[in-house]
Amino acid sequence: MVARLLKQAASLAGLDPTRFSGHSLRRGLLTDAGDRQLSLIDIMRQSRHAKAETALGYIDSAEIWRNNITEGAFKPKA
Repeated sequence: MVARLLKQAASLAGLDPTRFSGHSLRRGLLTDAGDRQLSLIDIMRQSRHAKAETALGYIDSAEIWRNNITEGAFKPKA
């Protein structure tokens, strides 16, 4: 049900719904929690992962978006 709602919301926002899934939502949630340095136990309780290795596999590095050199590429020039 969550995946269907997510795809519907993406479509209504003018985005390609095939690029979104319940899995990507879960991965984003865990990545954000990891980025905020929340405890792994709390993350696992929310995601319902039984094994730490599995939960850690869902946490991507958010560092790629910090000090990103492309940040100003699309800003209008003064």
